[in-house]
Formats: sequence, C-alpha cells, structure tokens
Amino acid sequence: MRSYPFDALKARGLHALIQIDMFVGNLRLTTYSEDVVVDGETWYAKGGVNITQIAFNSDGTPAAADIRIVPDGVFVHSSWGSRGYLEGLTITVKLFDVGNKAAGGYNMLPGTVIGSCSEDTDGNIIIGTQGRLALLKANLLEVHTITCKAVFGDDRCKIPLDVPQVTRNTHYITKTPLSNWVVTQQVFARVFQAGSFHDLVYECTTEGITHPTTQPTYPTTVGGTVTDGTAVFTARAARLVAATGQALDFYNIQLDADPSPEPTTLGKIIPQSGPLAAIKIPIRAYDSGTMIVTTFEPFAPSSFPPGTSFLVHPGCDKLWTTCSGTYGNGDNFRGVPYAPTSDDTMARA
Repeated sequence: MRSYPFDALKARGLHALIQIDMFVGNLRLTTYSEDVVVDGETWYAKGGVNITQIAFNSDGTPAAADIRIVPDGVFVHSSWGSRGYLEGLTITVKLFDVGNKAAGGYNMLPGTVIGSCSEDTDGNIIIGTQGRLALLKANLLEVHTITCKAVFGDDRCKIPLDVPQVTRNTHYITKTPLSNWVVTQQVFARVFQAGSFHDLVYECTTEGITHPTTQPTYPTTVGGTVTDGTAVFTARAARLVAATGQALDFYNIQLDADPSPEPTTLGKIIPQSGPLAAIKIPIRAYDSGTMIVTTFEPFAPSSFPPGTSFLVHPGCDKLWTTCSGTYGNGDNFRGVPYAPTSDDTMARA
C-alpha cells in the first residue's frame, strides 16, 4: 500500500496540487490560499480551485474526482469549459501538508485523465478526473461540413478578439511553435495606458517572459515593437475596437464615429456600462453612412443613453471565402470548403 510522504495525523492542513498537461506547457494550480513551491515546482493559487467530490474504490482508494475551477481570464479561461478543450488531457492531483511542504506531494489519483470538462450555471469549469479508460469515450469520427466549426475569435479560429491585458512575469510565445494548438491568450495581449487601449493588440514576436515588476511603454502605432522583459511584442490593429453612441429605438444604436474595422452582420456590440454591460449583442446590420447598428433582438432604449461606451467587432459567416479573403485566416479554417453538398451528391446519383 502506498503511504504519504508526510504524517497525515500531524499535518497542519491538507491541500491539493493540480497539474494539467496542456499542449503548450503545464498548468499548475493549488487549492491553498497562496502560491506554494512543492516538489521543485511553483503551484499557483488562481482560479478558485476546489475538489468538490471524490469517488472511492471498494478498498478505500480514491478512483475519480470532480474539480471546480473559477475562470479568471488569465490562467484559466471560460471557453475551456463550454467547448471541452481540456477533455482527454493528463491531470495530476496531489495532496500536501501546508506545514511541511518540503516533504512533497502525494499523488492521490495516479494515471488519470480529464474524462469530462463542462461549465456550470455560474460559469465555473467542472473537470471530471477519471482513469485512462475514459479516453475510450472519445469520438473517433467527425462530421465534415463546408462551413467552419470554430467560433469566431476562439482558440481554434485564432483571430484575436477578446484579448486579455498583459500581465507581469508571464510566459508568452509566438504563433510559430505548435501552431495547431497555440491559444490566443499566450500570443496576444492588450495594454491599457494613457486612458485607452488605442484599438491595438500586441502580438508576441519573440518568445519570452514579461518583466516581473515594471511595464514598459508600449507603442501606439501599428507595427511598433517593444521589449518587455525577454519577450518582444509587435503592435497590431485590433478587431475589437472602442466606440460611443446612443440608442435610437428598440433595435438601433447610432455610433458617434465610424469605427475601424466596421461592425458587420453577425458581429457583436458590447456595452461597457448600464444594465446590459458586457453583454455581447449580435449585430444584424450596419449602415456606414448613418453609422447605425441594427440588432437582431430588442432592448430598452434607456439602456444606452448618449455617450454610452461600446466595444464592437465584425462578424464571420463561417464561409471559406470570408475566412481566407476577409481575415486571411485560411490556415485555421475548420471546415471542408470544397466538399460536395447534398444537392451535388443527388445530382450525380
């Protein structure tokens, strides 16, 4: 029988260490209230991590567990749960004594993988830690469509829309390594300075780690570069840009200036204040002449008084011509654009 590396009866307190083997590095979190160094690695007190339930075998050994993680937009992102990005990845769950970290951790669930990954009604990510037989539940076939299966701006699409702010002492990478698996949060960052994001995002063009304490002044023109710690960033035009305006009626919002890029059908307009703050409202149409955004669904005009701040971005109809032509993103198109449709198949029968 395996034994703890510490005296469980005299432990000051038992907490968990959780490691998820991501495609571009390991994510290490702890249920403790502060970052800890155990087994030579740093485990971060991020994401409100908690083990919600544990299932045991007949001999009393743990067999599976459910883990709850609260997305923080930096270490853990909400899209991971709703889109099941973590399913099938190896996960390690260790116990350690907070009063005796030098003793190391005890692997509570050896040889486990993430059998399920979902999102609860509060937006928390729920991870089901199971044995490797859970991999047998994975789909072996995929239904191919002529339209893209990615969500515009997600980590499969890789168009940087909802980019997090740059953080200190953080490892950023370029788009070149592991291009099939890299996520936008590790490549792009936004920087708030002089009261604005300047409608720019910053792409990491030389891999490195941002300075632990000091943030340099980032360029405010497209193409400008800056060295932050050992990482180098290049300014790119953002697709999620700021705008101000007001509601005209239940469906129409008039902007004060024509944003660039312009919002298009299936894009989003996101109010930054009021009762609908941070709600992503789908765009039905945009008239560049009158600068009027028309939405699919009605809203209370009082929600958007004059001077309301918005974020807006264009949309995508998931067609190959849009992905490759408008956005130059054909390498990440998640569809089979030249596959015959059902009409083509029937015509040849």
